[in-house]
Amino acid sequence: MQEEILRLEGIEKTFGSVKALDGISLSVKRGEFVSLLGPSGCGKTTLLRIIAGLTPQSAGSVILDGKDITNFPPEKRAVNTIFQSYALFPHMTVEENIGYGLKIQGTKKGEIKEKVAEMLSLVSLDGCEKKYPSQLSGGQKQRVAIARGLIKKPEILLLDEPLGALDLQLRRYLTDEIKRIHQETKTTFIYITHDRDEAMNMSDRMIIMNKGKFVQEGTPREIYKNPKTRFVADFIGLSNVFEAQGLEDKKISFCDRLYDVPFEAKGKVSLCLRTEDVTVSVAPTENSLEAKVTGKSYVGGIAVISCIFPDGSILSGTKQDKNLDINTGDRVFVTLDMDSISPLED
Repeated sequence: MQEEILRLEGIEKTFGSVKALDGISLSVKRGEFVSLLGPSGCGKTTLLRIIAGLTPQSAGSVILDGKDITNFPPEKRAVNTIFQSYALFPHMTVEENIGYGLKIQGTKKGEIKEKVAEMLSLVSLDGCEKKYPSQLSGGQKQRVAIARGLIKKPEILLLDEPLGALDLQLRRYLTDEIKRIHQETKTTFIYITHDRDEAMNMSDRMIIMNKGKFVQEGTPREIYKNPKTRFVADFIGLSNVFEAQGLEDKKISFCDRLYDVPFEAKGKVSLCLRTEDVTVSVAPTENSLEAKVTGKSYVGGIAVISCIFPDGSILSGTKQDKNLDINTGDRVFVTLDMDSISPLED
């Protein structure tokens, strides 16, 4: 088993009458990539700042590599933080920015130069060492910040929405770069984001936060396929949340039809089914339900078609052919993949 590197015990934080964090406990393994994912104001950045020592907690403990560092100042914690704003020194070159932490630590010039060269290679910035931040693109600045954060070999690298200020194409590129850097360095990463795709592409484990609490954690696949609550289902991506009647022997009734499901449910139940598990066609198929199209949109090369059923339920499904001649008001036939359905707690 991986060794535990970080443990949070009952972390709370209040700002006046507002409770930003409510009894957070967490264990992180050495070398793990953990993403904290949630909407603005959910408490994820406050939690990151508490780990870094930049914000004091109101209650609880921070244990790093077996040592209680709850009251340690930031400079006494073996963690570094990467911010969205880069926080580079404008009057310093790339190599000076990256080596700054070693310089103030009193490391010899030759050793600093050698380690800076290693970091430049790691973040693919060879040849940029003499440039100033004003001469760099946003993506290059962020890679300089990552190199500076890693050069002292921290136990944990904290990343606070580091790609938030970049355009979509650059974010996708740097997502792959950050994942590569994590795999090469084997440093523990704790990554803050509100972007589902970033978290799902990079993380070993995702933790969904809302209103200062953890609401679900697991691998990206576990959370995507089996959200526990309506909030998680809606936040993680394109999904259908609908009501059905639970019956005995793992059956439900929906639109006057009985379906077998992989769980027991009795009475009125809330269910989640991803759009890719709902197939829309123009001709009836086995077990399909008749519905009427209420709208159509495109996600890449896939058409997402919203449909209303005779009982008033509304579900969205997909069709690979985005040029499919389906329009609002048309009759279609919808097939539900009940092996992929999940019950919700609320």
